[in-house]
Amino acid sequence: MALPPLPTQNMNTILTEALARSPHGAAIRAAACALAPRLRQPQRLACDNPLTLAAALIACAIAGEPAELLPRDDGAPDTLRDSDIPLTSAAHSAPPLPSLHDIPLTLSTSGTTGTGSRVPKTLGAMLRESAALLTLPHWPRSATALGSVHPQHLYGLTFRTIHSLLAGWHIDPAQHRYPELLLDASRRSTTPQIWISTPALLHTLVAGHDLTPWRGRVACITSAGGALDPAVAAALRAQLGCAVLDIYGSTESGVISIDDGTGRRPLPGVTTHRDPDGALHVKSPWTHGWIATGDLVDEAHNLLGRSDRIIKRGDKRIALNALEHSLNSDPTIADSHCALHPDSGHLCAWIALSDDGIRAWRDEGRPALLARWRALLLQQHDRLAVPRHIRVTDRLPRNSQGKIARADWECALREPILAPAWQPGETDGDIHTYRARVPLDLHYCKGHFDRMALVPGVVQCRWALALAARDLGLTATISAIEQLKYQQFLRPYDLLTLTLRYDAARGKLHFTCDNGHGKCASGRIVYRLNDAPV
Repeated sequence: MALPPLPTQNMNTILTEALARSPHGAAIRAAACALAPRLRQPQRLACDNPLTLAAALIACAIAGEPAELLPRDDGAPDTLRDSDIPLTSAAHSAPPLPSLHDIPLTLSTSGTTGTGSRVPKTLGAMLRESAALLTLPHWPRSATALGSVHPQHLYGLTFRTIHSLLAGWHIDPAQHRYPELLLDASRRSTTPQIWISTPALLHTLVAGHDLTPWRGRVACITSAGGALDPAVAAALRAQLGCAVLDIYGSTESGVISIDDGTGRRPLPGVTTHRDPDGALHVKSPWTHGWIATGDLVDEAHNLLGRSDRIIKRGDKRIALNALEHSLNSDPTIADSHCALHPDSGHLCAWIALSDDGIRAWRDEGRPALLARWRALLLQQHDRLAVPRHIRVTDRLPRNSQGKIARADWECALREPILAPAWQPGETDGDIHTYRARVPLDLHYCKGHFDRMALVPGVVQCRWALALAARDLGLTATISAIEQLKYQQFLRPYDLLTLTLRYDAARGKLHFTCDNGHGKCASGRIVYRLNDAPV
């Protein structure tokens, strides 16, 4: 497929024509023109709605003020938010779009490799990039853009805001962060849809849902923020009958290339260069000269992965993305992330179990699944590529761009899980109730009945004591534990209800742990009355 030539319109022409095409154009133009006279200094933007973000950016361009797109709302008062930019339906009276300044923009990287960095852009460059994207043949003329990514990060800004506006699509303002939310929004839409998502969400979508009922509803899916597993892309094309575009780029470079299933090709205007070490460099009309991408490519310019995602063990190069794809192919795994241990440097994996995986974890035990995953990896990789340590959860804490922050990774590897993540407590009179899932990777379950992990009774008692100390101020010396009973097993991923009732007159704390089928543990903890609160 030969790519069409790069468009040459200036930003005023691009935006004027886009607002004329867009079903939101008049409202955005009216909001921008109303906001612009109030802007007298560089602006900090914290918009969750791609429509208000578009209005804010155009207002800044009218006023000639730079804009910083915050990675998250820091609560500072001098920040433009959705509530500051009302979009009204009475937009027919909006004035024509005045002359625009090509304003500087500042975006932030995700911080997945450490502290996020600030990246300079310009609005004109981003408009030219989106105009180039529009020349590709995959887009429908009429569609609704549904996104799982936040509009203020580069991928969301490019596709949910600027590209969707230039394409003339209806833009759904909500962020659909989970597969169920995306499918529900798709079900409600009456026009063909563009799904703007990430590899992690799309993998979960394919693994956990039959998508054939959505066939004919989805015109195109874009994926960015990491490498899309070719098997996931193929499954989406087969079930939905739509185009699936694996977008490659970065905050610094913008969009570099696209793979629609027939091979990866650079976007119009993008030039690539491979240096002697195999590192990829790019330049385009929307970059300031050559940019080092941090990725490695082979001699045919096929992506091998990020240089910091390819590690060396002995004389072997190990691509962490390839390990994750192998792990994710197992039906017990919903998602995975591989990286080096922050202290030892050993190769580790953080695995989110699928529903099948949770059942197997409970029924077959940790050693059986670890052996299964090891055997899977050894079929496709060298033994040096088998992770030394594995942590397990039910959902990886990916951000809206589908990335794992380094701080979360380090916490998962360094901090053993000693207690559930309790929901906020409920109080009814003198009874305090707490609910939580028992963690799959609870530290106390390791080695405690390999085939059938159990939470030791003393640990359940310890959780009751910790909650009583935290919420009831019970830190006095314990003199005795009475009527301590262990009646049913408490197991990983059980839904635990823990209740506390303190009898101040007697200095006794009554506690129960219930797994939904009955009491697992109960008893009375006796405090020394001269130490206990009254």
